[in-house]
Amino acid sequence: IAVELERAPWSSRPVVWIGAGVLVLVAVTAVVIFVLTDRPPVPDSPAGIAFARASEAEAAATLLVVEGDGSNARPLEGAPKGIEDPAWAPDGSRIAFIKEGDLYVMDIDDSEIYQFTSTPEDEDHPAWSPDGTEIAFGRGEPSDIWVMNADGTDYRPLTDTPVEDENGPTWSSDGSKIAFRWASALGASSDIYVMNSDGSDPQPLTSDPLREVAPAWSPDGSMIAFRRAERIYVMNEDGTGPHEITIAEADAAGLHFEAAPEWSPDSSVVIFEGASSRDAPTDIYRLDADGTNLRRLTSTPEWEFGPTW
Repeated sequence: IAVELERAPWSSRPVVWIGAGVLVLVAVTAVVIFVLTDRPPVPDSPAGIAFARASEAEAAATLLVVEGDGSNARPLEGAPKGIEDPAWAPDGSRIAFIKEGDLYVMDIDDSEIYQFTSTPEDEDHPAWSPDGTEIAFGRGEPSDIWVMNADGTDYRPLTDTPVEDENGPTWSSDGSKIAFRWASALGASSDIYVMNSDGSDPQPLTSDPLREVAPAWSPDGSMIAFRRAERIYVMNEDGTGPHEITIAEADAAGLHFEAAPEWSPDSSVVIFEGASSRDAPTDIYRLDADGTNLRRLTSTPEWEFGPTW
């Protein structure tokens, strides 16, 4: 069988290429130069909202894309089944995701898929730095926050706690800080923390008796969305002013379970998964950051979850 070897165009390491049913280990050498700015501009949304869809009949989730207004839902070409935690690169040219506990990146132009991790531990919740040069993610159980270059090289831990659980990283707009979910050893408390992007100086942003998870930093850097209990909240980037944004319109729409908030590229809209109860199938919703204009973007009997914009 003749096989043409290719490499990830951004890669300088051996990667696993998945295409046409063939796994190929490719050793390559490349030089990549990244230009950093103090505050990267907020990107447009060239790719739409990606999300996963699964059903009782088909548990292996399919990756779909929908426009910001809910129109034109379609499968993302080339994406495999059975993925979790999709995350767009800032320019929309790549998407990271988890499959069977490992972290992959897919090139949108040619649908080539590159496996970046292969460890006994599970990875979760990949998050791109604003300049697209690094990917933070959770690893292990209990989980720690790790980071790697966007070509899959030089992965290293940012937290290293033997019993506490840290996951769900999200970057500040200038890339200098990472917010994440911190949970105590016995799971009695769960709060939102922030640290420098090198892992130093972790500090709590919340300390509420209710469990707080799934932080999402707005692209303009001013706000952090998160889930408290089963509702979506927003607070200032320094942890002040937390307030629920979904209560009025969500109650009117019959939503009593909300999770996985993410922001629109212009920081004006929060998208999330919502359902009538914790056990009911979830759909994707959007809501203005001020708590108005709730809109349902998907409406199927299946589970739709993990939106990324």
